[in-house]
Amino acid sequence: MKNNNSNNNNKNDKPFYYFPPQELLDLSRNEDNTNTIWIGNLSNNVDAETLTKAFSRYGKVSNSRIIPSKNELIDHYGFIDIESDCLEKLLNDEIIIDDVKVKARLAKHKPSARSQKINRYKKYLREKFGVDFSHINKGE
Repeated sequence: MKNNNSNNNNKNDKPFYYFPPQELLDLSRNEDNTNTIWIGNLSNNVDAETLTKAFSRYGKVSNSRIIPSKNELIDHYGFIDIESDCLEKLLNDEIIIDDVKVKARLAKHKPSARSQKINRYKKYLREKFGVDFSHINKGE
């Protein structure tokens, strides 16, 4: 009786390369939004709606979110996405919310976990197999 493993070996002779679809490689989305403001020193009573109301005098607040601290001794912080040309005024003003002076700074860009994974995968493909990604245009 003939062994069918010889047919399977032919398939396995060639190495298998997985190339993710273009949408995974395209990192053109704008993650570094310069209108994202970090708000620190928030009291425990402040919610997203309060943040929106407090910063709406500087421009239209499209999104606000509170990041609660795990430790009750540490103050909460939050982020707002504001569509405004008055960022300089916002960052230089003294802002008081719930009788507490809050800190406002431009948010620092931190790559998402997804883009970090994709960048590691691209590095692996570049080093292991010599794949060149320079021909991929971002945003197209």
